[in-house]
Amino acid sequence: MNRDDFLSLLGAMPIKDSLNFNVIEEVDCGTFVRNKISYSAEVGETISAFLCIPKAKRAPLPAIYCFHQHAGNWRLGKSSRCGTCWFA
Repeated sequence: MNRDDFLSLLGAMPIKDSLNFNVIEEVDCGTFVRNKISYSAEVGETISAFLCIPKAKRAPLPAIYCFHQHAGNWRLGKSSRCGTCWFA
């Protein structure tokens, strides 16, 4: 399968939007700062995420993209990966 065949299976690509990056909350977690952020993925779709930045910075900084599961339990989501999850 070539690249064009693969892309045709994905369907139409989303329409790009400006990033619209916002820091919603900043929390000091000791050795790092945890930012809750939002950004535009495509027109009409805003994503929220956590961005953790170490206080002891040495360039270049690696990035880790951590997918989460929620198994239908929407209150968990990304919070379970970032240590902010609470269980009732």
